[in-house]
Amino acid sequence: MLNKGDLFTEFTSGNKPEKANFIKRNRIIAGLSEATLVVESAEKGGSLITADMAFSYDREVFAVPGRPKDIQSVGCNKIITDNKAALLSNGEDLAFFLCWEPEVGQIENLNDREPHLMDTDEKRIY
Repeated sequence: MLNKGDLFTEFTSGNKPEKANFIKRNRIIAGLSEATLVVESAEKGGSLITADMAFSYDREVFAVPGRPKDIQSVGCNKIITDNKAALLSNGEDLAFFLCWEPEVGQIENLNDREPHLMDTDEKRIY
């Protein structure tokens, strides 16, 4: 974070991680993010609050559907049914919806690279 990251907060370092602070933080995250993805949610919860905020900001919202009778899927299924989230079934769908197409020549197979030429993150992935 010191070299390449950013910190977005409206709280001082002494603030405790209280429930209300997560919602305030997620308001910022929803506004900064290109999209919000809800993987699993009960009927109520922080992820649905964040998804609703993102929807109100005209950001893309996606949800992974779940089994109809699973209480941990009710939230995702509802925002899909209410047309507040697009149904997402795999990562390729997300890349397609967000137009995350790599530029020609940008895809590189790490198996074709020599380990001594890889940076630290590439080595970890390899």
